[in-house]
Amino acid sequence: MSDTELTIDGVLCGAATAGIKASGNPDIALFHFPDGASWSAVTTRHQLKSAAVRWTEQLKRSSPRRPIKAIVVNSGNANACTGDDGPKAAKAMARAVSQTLDCDEHEVLVSSTGVIGVPLPLHKIRAGIPAAAGSLTASGWDDCAAAIMTTDDGSKVFTLPVQLADGSAVGKVSGIAKGAGMIAPNMATMLCYLCTDVEALPSELDDVLQTAVNHSFNRIIVDGDQSTNDTVVLVATGKSQAKVLEREELVQALEKAVQAVCQELALMIVRDGEGARRIARITVEGALSDTDAEIVAREIGSSPLFKTALYGADPNWGRIAMAAGKTNVVLLEEMLEIEVGGVMLFRRGENLAAENLAEAEQAMQQDTVPIRVRIGKGNGAATVWASDLGYEYVRLNAEYTT
Repeated sequence: MSDTELTIDGVLCGAATAGIKASGNPDIALFHFPDGASWSAVTTRHQLKSAAVRWTEQLKRSSPRRPIKAIVVNSGNANACTGDDGPKAAKAMARAVSQTLDCDEHEVLVSSTGVIGVPLPLHKIRAGIPAAAGSLTASGWDDCAAAIMTTDDGSKVFTLPVQLADGSAVGKVSGIAKGAGMIAPNMATMLCYLCTDVEALPSELDDVLQTAVNHSFNRIIVDGDQSTNDTVVLVATGKSQAKVLEREELVQALEKAVQAVCQELALMIVRDGEGARRIARITVEGALSDTDAEIVAREIGSSPLFKTALYGADPNWGRIAMAAGKTNVVLLEEMLEIEVGGVMLFRRGENLAAENLAEAEQAMQQDTVPIRVRIGKGNGAATVWASDLGYEYVRLNAEYTT
């Protein structure tokens, strides 16, 4: 995907290498909205929120919520669990951007990602921010996507038009994301920045973004762990002249586009699960509610035994049944059905694995393995995407800070 496709009117992007990462790779990303932009954010529910997350949450609580002029992101250092110095450093990042771009520090969102508990090297960031500002262009999306990466195998970018029911395009949504490990659905466990040229109020963006996150980043699992730094931001520049307030159809079109971009970026993250070979699309049906179905699907996707079986392409339906029964959700054994790749392995008390083994083993070799589990007579259903768990994940995380 070219940077030209990603370009959003009213958005400039730039990146720089400040020396925060030991690798010497780019580690400062900067978004600039010269004319200001309305925005929303969804952040981690983790109890040990990073200083950057707390800065963003503070700005979101302000009333009225003022437009933003910039977003600055550093990678290689989480600025989490850093005591009183953490909030000071986050504010200093915002101030450095405001001085560079001639705006107010409260018009700057801040994000950080990387190692927890290490003081943020402000002298490096203060040098990196002007360098990133000097590289600002409308087509700098790929540079920003690379600069926010940590253990990612590759950058994650995606764009879609905002289309009305008649197919006419009235705007565009572009996004970048990072994430490969410490991924579990309790907001996002990653960073994501979405921009649109459609005009929308903060309250409208709040609804659009929360719905999108619930159906994308809240439905992926790599390792079951959660981060201190999760942040998803949606920014609207209004440059398309398509105003959400004028037509209800437009906000629905925006929601559909944002959700689709989030889902694609979320799948990129789970496919990039550290050392992952394949992912599972786990659908649970027959629950008493959608929430109950999601609980069971999450439990299956988080199970190390299921994930290692997925890595080894082993159609061991017993591990799926084990994980499904661990929750407090009502599960009727006489209704239980388990399919792998469309191959029925267990149906209402009957073990069909032996007769369908060869077909099931072949199904498990797919890049994305569909898993369907029916647990009862209800109408509740939900789908979660989960990566496998193998040797490379252990190696990467055993060496993470060394």
